Amino acid sequence: MPVKSNPNIVLTYNSNNITAYCDQSTMDATVEAIETTNLASSATSTSPGDTTYSYDIGGDWDLALDAILGPDAIDPSTLRTFVAAIGESGSVATYTWTSGAFPSNYKVTAQAGANLKWTATLNLTVAAVRS
Repeated sequence: MPVKSNPNIVLTYNSNNITAYCDQSTMDATVEAIETTNLASSATSTSPGDTTYSYDIGGDWDLALDAILGPDAIDPSTLRTFVAAIGESGSVATYTWTSGAFPSNYKVTAQAGANLKWTATLNLTVAAVRS
């Protein structure tokens, strides 16, 4: 059965719940395909390699949100913990990247007659723990 997005996503960055500041989120888990074709192969062969994770987020800009992400966007010298809990009560998949997240591409967008918007990509440098 389909699950609605809201309120079934909870995003936590560096122990701060940022869900209320987000109106979009996309988890990307890309598995590298390693070519393993040899001279005896009848077609191209591949094996799974490492997974690269990133998480795109964004929403209406708020000073409280900027206080959470802004300092790390300027100087991402400390890797933070990021948790994404996805699903409705009783059937939640939780992905945790402990001390492995930093924001890149942090953007604040202004347009006449519209709300200030923000977007960021969280680069996730360690493997996710799924529970």
